[in-house]
Amino acid sequence: MSVGMLRGLLEGLRKPSSGLLSLAVQTPYVEQVRGYPTQKYFKILAENRKRNRIRKLQKLEQPKKTFAEIQKSKLKRTVLGSRRYTEKDWPKQINSDDVHLLKEVVRPTFDLESCIQMHREVLHPQMYNHANSLVMATVELDMTSKKRGHFVDQISGSLLLPHFFEYKRQVTRILCFTKSPDEATLALERGANLAGGEQLVKKIEAGEVDVASFDTVVCDLNMYEKIQSLKNILKKQMPRLGNTDAISEDVLNLIERHRKAVLFSASGDLYEPDYAAFTVPIARLQMPIDHIRANIKELFVGVNHLGPRGRPPNSFITEIFLSCPPSLERLVLDKTPFLIAPSQNAPAGRARAPTAEPEE
Repeated sequence: MSVGMLRGLLEGLRKPSSGLLSLAVQTPYVEQVRGYPTQKYFKILAENRKRNRIRKLQKLEQPKKTFAEIQKSKLKRTVLGSRRYTEKDWPKQINSDDVHLLKEVVRPTFDLESCIQMHREVLHPQMYNHANSLVMATVELDMTSKKRGHFVDQISGSLLLPHFFEYKRQVTRILCFTKSPDEATLALERGANLAGGEQLVKKIEAGEVDVASFDTVVCDLNMYEKIQSLKNILKKQMPRLGNTDAISEDVLNLIERHRKAVLFSASGDLYEPDYAAFTVPIARLQMPIDHIRANIKELFVGVNHLGPRGRPPNSFITEIFLSCPPSLERLVLDKTPFLIAPSQNAPAGRARAPTAEPEE
């Protein structure tokens, strides 16, 4: 081979002109480059789509959890326990011993006479020595609304109990509408926090008076037509004809009765939005059984009418317990005798009128 031929071969290797020669020289292996997916890739895609479609169908078949169910599942992950008393959560074991653990047996329900008698025995002068203790009623509520997934946030009201008893109470704030300035002065002396006539109506319309700070509103019968412009402001507190707790010709007597009213309020639980409870004093332990029964009956009527509209009657109150401090024992009261008929519903806005005069 001549020198010229050798030089040409070396130049060709250094600067190849042929594509086939350059591929053979530069890369010892031939790499295949594809611009489209392979059959294996299409198979993987089809399997993924099938799996996702099956999962979606399974989710559609499962019932959707409500807000209450989600919150209750969160409660199980905390150290807190449910405050609700539910009979289905108790073991179905009948109590056969006088002494037992409450969490191991079904808690019995008692009629009113048995509850009061047992509390009187515990608070006897030879025991706790609180013979005339307050009888406290703890009421559990079902805050579920008629619409699925909606709940009542809060309720509040006042009870005019048929039989009065002395105790340290929260003072009821009263707004009173009277016809004459003289009656307004007497109303303030009797215990009303604010009283007046047409001038007071104008101040409320102008926003100078915060009606939300008052617990109840009473009105003289002669002033009823004058306060019709306050319907959108007073809302549920608006006095209505037929409600003898809000409208009367003797407005001073109404004020005295409302000063003795029992206030209550309840808010939905954070983890159980369909549950709420409150405790109110209902009587004294030494009061006659008939008087205690009348007060509890008024409690049922006054609270039930605050429940959501469209609910079945007597479905708002789920359980009621009776206790007498300083004893910590709570007895489950049989609420069957206190269930109200539809005709006994209280007027909208306030509790039903007492059936007897308060006893001093």
